[in-house]
Amino acid sequence: MTAHVDEWVQQMCHAPAGCAFLLTVEENDLAPAVAAALPVAMHLSAVAISSIDMWTGDYSNQVVLALENGPRLMPLAREIMAQPAARTWFAPVDRTSQRVILGEEGDVTPAELVTPTSPPTGWELYAQKPEGVAYSSTAAGDTCAILAAMDHHAGDFYPTYPIRRYHL
Repeated sequence: MTAHVDEWVQQMCHAPAGCAFLLTVEENDLAPAVAAALPVAMHLSAVAISSIDMWTGDYSNQVVLALENGPRLMPLAREIMAQPAARTWFAPVDRTSQRVILGEEGDVTPAELVTPTSPPTGWELYAQKPEGVAYSSTAAGDTCAILAAMDHHAGDFYPTYPIRRYHL
């Protein structure tokens, strides 16, 4: 397990999102065990992603700031990654606990969730997501990563309230 922890620490401290995650943990003075808990980590990740959003005016500065802190944050990363709860971050997808977040277009069934079979359109290349996309995320407590992203305005998630979620 130590080899995995070392690898995860290296990856986290060399990635802008990983460094932003660790800065968020540090700024909020969270214990490693708290930060490693999956529902908390989902929200920390969403805050971190929002802080380095490429569409903000200071994107480049925020990325540089995050990466400059990477080496200093390695001990914190090691403490978090050594927590048993952090192993769930790397577990195989649990297909029995997936939540699908939908817009206004209707219900979804597993049969309707298909992999695209054609090259992406111009818009899909620009948006880097397929048209008619349905997002799924592993449930963790009362939340999931997509709901956390919506809560913290991370990514292109513009919910229509009430948020409709389905358990697959």
